[in-house]
Amino acid sequence: ERSIDNKETDAAFLRLAEDIFNAQRKAKVVICFCQGETVGGLLKAMDSLKLHEMGYALIGTDGWSDRSDILGPVINYTTGERAYSRIARGSLSIKLHSPRVEDFDEYFTSLIPQTHRTINPWFPEFWEQKFNCRFNSTAGDKRRQCTGEESMKNSPFDQDNKLSLLNLAIYVLALALHQVQEIVCGVGRPGACPGLLPINGTLLWHELLKVTYTDRNNDKISFDENGDPSASYDLMNYQHTIDEDGKEVYKYVQIGRWRGGRLYTIDPDYIQFHNEFENASGPVDSFCSEPCGPWESKILKDKSKTCCWICQPCKPNEWKTTNETCEPCELGFKPKENKAGCEPIIPYYTHWTDPTCLTGIILACVGGILTVLILIVFIIHRDTAVVKASTRELMWIILLATLLAHASVATILLRPSVVTCALQRSLPALAFTTIYGALVTKTNRIARILEGSKRILLKKQRFLSTSAQLVITGALLAVEILAVTIMFILEPPKDTLRYSEDKIRARICCDTTKRGTVIPLTFPIFLIAVCTIYAIKTRNLPQNFNEAKFIGFTMYTTCVLWLAVIPVYLSGYETEMVLT
Repeated sequence: ERSIDNKETDAAFLRLAEDIFNAQRKAKVVICFCQGETVGGLLKAMDSLKLHEMGYALIGTDGWSDRSDILGPVINYTTGERAYSRIARGSLSIKLHSPRVEDFDEYFTSLIPQTHRTINPWFPEFWEQKFNCRFNSTAGDKRRQCTGEESMKNSPFDQDNKLSLLNLAIYVLALALHQVQEIVCGVGRPGACPGLLPINGTLLWHELLKVTYTDRNNDKISFDENGDPSASYDLMNYQHTIDEDGKEVYKYVQIGRWRGGRLYTIDPDYIQFHNEFENASGPVDSFCSEPCGPWESKILKDKSKTCCWICQPCKPNEWKTTNETCEPCELGFKPKENKAGCEPIIPYYTHWTDPTCLTGIILACVGGILTVLILIVFIIHRDTAVVKASTRELMWIILLATLLAHASVATILLRPSVVTCALQRSLPALAFTTIYGALVTKTNRIARILEGSKRILLKKQRFLSTSAQLVITGALLAVEILAVTIMFILEPPKDTLRYSEDKIRARICCDTTKRGTVIPLTFPIFLIAVCTIYAIKTRNLPQNFNEAKFIGFTMYTTCVLWLAVIPVYLSGYETEMVLT
């Protein structure tokens, strides 16, 4: 925003133009709230800076209107081109709606001093100035004597562009005075009555507000409660165009009108814009800042300059309001695709199509199939010496527990709930306890038999029967069941919603503390260690008992895997761990 006095020098207008029409500014349109002389000074400065083809456009108020004199002297009488016409081409201005009074020219040109001086005492003075003469000659005045026979019909003149407004004002005042006369003097009584003069100003004001008048141009005039008439403007466009005779001319063309608070525009294609530099025919793009994208908020650099801003990307969980700001969605909601609002987040949970999950499922299925095949072989050959020597009952338990361990992987595919979370926490620990509990019982029995073979026993060893082995295995499993039950009491299984860091994604999962996972696995780990010790002790059994060697190899491998998995598994903890 800049200001300048209309009496400033050309140098001042030049400095103003250099500041406004800076090449670094993105603004291409200048709105001038100024008088005609100020517009003329600015146009002259623009002409000096050779801004004809730089695509700048001016919008002027009614001080500019449709005045041609502010465009400089005429330089081409054929086209009407003036000194600054090229600069002003494509500009827009606002003109008070004031149509030409068609009857005025005939009336005005018929006036002569002899008859009109009684009505207008200043008319003879106007006549003297108009025709450069004097009615009463004085010494030293060399002008000729006015005869009164001079004719204004042969003297060109232009109507003032506000003449119709003056004409309308006279009619409105006359109508209001007529209403006051009828109120004070009575309807039908002509002339002034004793009570009419002096005019009651308050009464005249109220009657003026009531006046509704439609002139000969079908323009309706009325006033609001503040005495203001309805705004009525014409939109003018200064164009370089072709007139009816096919000649190039520079002239103001009405392109629209403002009536009753609404803008009525003529065909936009009829509007001429100053776009020579951009070689385009459309409106000039003028902006301080480019519009922000759908994912960006508008931050004003200066609250007093609402057209200048910076665009800042909205955060992932924010939506864009109608006033170009970003607001966070409530928890459980995320921005819509177009950022125009928020929509509920659809929680995600582990699905078998996930690559990581799919890999685990495939391995579990392979393991389960192999376990079933081994179980079938054992069933088919259950009466052979090899199967009997392996303690069939414990082997059934180990194989079934192995099958349960593989099946427990499938629990991660179920939607997390209290039941599925309980299964995810309990099945792996119970399956491992059953497997390694049976192996401990089995290797303990082998070790005791080996020890008995090395010395003479006076009485039969206890707990070597099949039923005793099953009881021992059951007891070990009962310990694990107790541990799992206690943890369920201390930390009840539950499902929960976990939100991503940006709050736009949610996952349904089972959660527990580190204690809730480690304690149930502590006893199976202890059984693995005991089983490994027994495997070491029985590694040199005779050929008939070479099963112990395979158990030993299995336990060595298991220890290596668990030593590698447990630290990695637990290092992912922070305060809580997601099991899915």
